[in-house]
Amino acid sequence: MQQESIQRIQALNIIERLCSLPLFMGISHSDMEKIIGSVRFHFLKFPKFKTICNIHEVNNSIYFLLNGTIEVTRMDDSNTIEFFEYLQGPAIIGADVLFGISHAHLYNYKAKTDCQFVVLSKKEITSQLLNYEIFRLNLLNHISLVAQRRTRMLHEPLSPDLTQRFIQFIKHNTLYPAGYKKIKCKQSDLGTALLSNVKNICTMFRNLENKQLIKTSRGQIIVPSLQDLL
Repeated sequence: MQQESIQRIQALNIIERLCSLPLFMGISHSDMEKIIGSVRFHFLKFPKFKTICNIHEVNNSIYFLLNGTIEVTRMDDSNTIEFFEYLQGPAIIGADVLFGISHAHLYNYKAKTDCQFVVLSKKEITSQLLNYEIFRLNLLNHISLVAQRRTRMLHEPLSPDLTQRFIQFIKHNTLYPAGYKKIKCKQSDLGTALLSNVKNICTMFRNLENKQLIKTSRGQIIVPSLQDLL
């Protein structure tokens, strides 16, 4: 009897944890009990600095970050400017590239701290979870949000103002238009990307530093809060 009670408590804890994750929010406890009984959930731990997913790697799962911080990086199209941002749970990796023409990751993901994940394979999602309307709607809403954000950026006119072009450049190369961002590059490469020159880039940096919106050091630009820069 005591063992049954412990198992029941553990099951309830798992249900509560899963119900708080994106894509599962709104699903009833009774449906979650059925899901837990039929779907294979993989609980994985990634130690600090461990790579989770590499850019261009084929994706066959959705990763739900429960605890910890992950570092997300990518290079710009010229392969000379590197962007960094950090995500904390709850966050999703892989849902936007699970279906469609390309299944490859668009960013590199690495554990910044020790991280805990729940991982669902594409097979479990298509054979089990898509039978639940709330999960289908949550997944469609997530994919639609990502697609609409990228479409808006694609059609956003290039600003004539250098600072605004700099902000656009960060937004177009990172996952979320908020939070801490870091850029590693040469000023000459950034000037080329922003259709400007080193002199103008230095002036822009000086103005933004005076307003405490960015911090610069040799080959590195830190944006403590992109929403403040916006």
